[in-house]
Amino acid sequence: MTIAVVGSGPAGLAAADQLNQLGHSVTIIEKADEPGGLLMYGIPNMKLDKDVVRRRIRLLQQEGIVIQTNVEVGTDVTVEALRNQYDAVIFATGAQKQRTLGIDGDDARGVEMAMDYLTASMYERKGLTRSPGHDAKGKDVIVIGGGDTGPTVWRQRFVKERNLSSSLGSTLRKDCLGLLSDHTTSTGYGYDRLCVCRIACGL
Repeated sequence: MTIAVVGSGPAGLAAADQLNQLGHSVTIIEKADEPGGLLMYGIPNMKLDKDVVRRRIRLLQQEGIVIQTNVEVGTDVTVEALRNQYDAVIFATGAQKQRTLGIDGDDARGVEMAMDYLTASMYERKGLTRSPGHDAKGKDVIVIGGGDTGPTVWRQRFVKERNLSSSLGSTLRKDCLGLLSDHTTSTGYGYDRLCVCRIACGL
């Protein structure tokens, strides 16, 4: 069978790999300029080296998987065209709609979603221009959310923006156990400065 996989994030790559091993002819269709999805644009280098992602993608290509980038389904090609061209189409586009707080002001100027900020930061690392709305340099920042993404956003800002004098990196989360010890020894900036990112619980 010929199969098109729309999206090259973790789900798309895994599906393509499994289908290819079963003997199917697989083509991955990705709207970004480089495959990897969340692995490439949502997770900073400090957590996942992009050379590791690129190596794995090269191995998939060497095994026969075709990857088309800069192709957005619905804009550059229709779903109907894909269905006519391939025996099957798999959609692995990820959860691209982020959850808001659902309170007054959560759409006010200066409020940014975490994944938008991280993605913009990764694009800038590749030499592409970042939207002024996603530039946190020289700004006081508060991160709401104490899961994995919240501290990642703050740490990305801490390492990249390097404006410590005006940086406020508090993370707020309801009824949480805030532990950032796994981040305090690997940056080289010292525990005392990272303490401003301690998680406030019970709010």
